[in-house]
Amino acid sequence: MTSIFISSKYFPQKKGMCSGIINAGFGFGSFIPSIITLNMCNPESKKPTKIGNEFYFEADIADNVPATLRVLGIFYFCLIVIGSLL
Repeated sequence: MTSIFISSKYFPQKKGMCSGIINAGFGFGSFIPSIITLNMCNPESKKPTKIGNEFYFEADIADNVPATLRVLGIFYFCLIVIGSLL
């Protein structure tokens, strides 16, 4: 909300465009990491197996989760460092 408030303060004639760009950025910012995470955890697009009423993935997909979290942590750390330098 802070970014939308500040953008409407600095661009009073273009409030709608600024808030639209900011909201699109928020959506796009969650879209890209979800694709990266999915491709790292489940690169072969395996389907879960049903056991009782629950669906479970195989153990090899679960083994990819810690490495994926490490890569995402490094990715976000780099983004934070770049953002702080600006």
